[in-house]
Amino acid sequence: MLEHFHVAEEDEVRIMPDALRKTVNELFVKIGFSKQDAWQATDVLLLSDTRGVDTHGVSNMMRRYIAGVAEGFMNPTPNWTITRETPTTANVDCDRGLGIAVIPQVMELAIEKARDTGIGAITMSNGRHAGMIAYHAMMALPHDMIGYAITAGGQSMGRATSCPQPTRLGSSGRQRTAVRSRYFFFIRSRQQDRASASNEIVDDPRNHGRRRGQSDHGRTRNPAR
Repeated sequence: MLEHFHVAEEDEVRIMPDALRKTVNELFVKIGFSKQDAWQATDVLLLSDTRGVDTHGVSNMMRRYIAGVAEGFMNPTPNWTITRETPTTANVDCDRGLGIAVIPQVMELAIEKARDTGIGAITMSNGRHAGMIAYHAMMALPHDMIGYAITAGGQSMGRATSCPQPTRLGSSGRQRTAVRSRYFFFIRSRQQDRASASNEIVDDPRNHGRRRGQSDHGRTRNPAR
């Protein structure tokens, strides 16, 4: 980890995750997040810190999120929408929402697509910081699936040495560029892989009598609000 991301030893305060969770959750609610989104964003930050990814934890990111909302750069109550969709894919407009609150909701959709068809691939745009990207990919694991997540962001990384023109990638920059926070998620059902290998048709009992439609996800975000 780059040295400037470390908290100075004289400023360091150690606190148990559960105690920190309450404070961080209250901060998100204070700046306008719903209770659902505040809980979700807090969970991503806390897991980042407990896994040792300090760059994307509370000490480094919370103040940036507060500033982003205050500046109008980040929308604390986004109405994210599905702009295009097929049984296996989708494109999502995040409505300037914070990635660590929006992305897990969209990952649920990708997981459901993978459960139904064997694969779910979703791109997202017009969003803000994605946080610890591994959080989103790991959501597939409890479903016996393989998750893959990548993001490209503002001009926060150096120029690629093989490119004649400035080409920068990153997810933590504050610049408002055309490629700001574009995410891609790929979910592969391991059960589908096993079925393909044996040329068998898998009948998943979780799908009986249930197909995703307007009543499950609708075409806009916040199904639980």
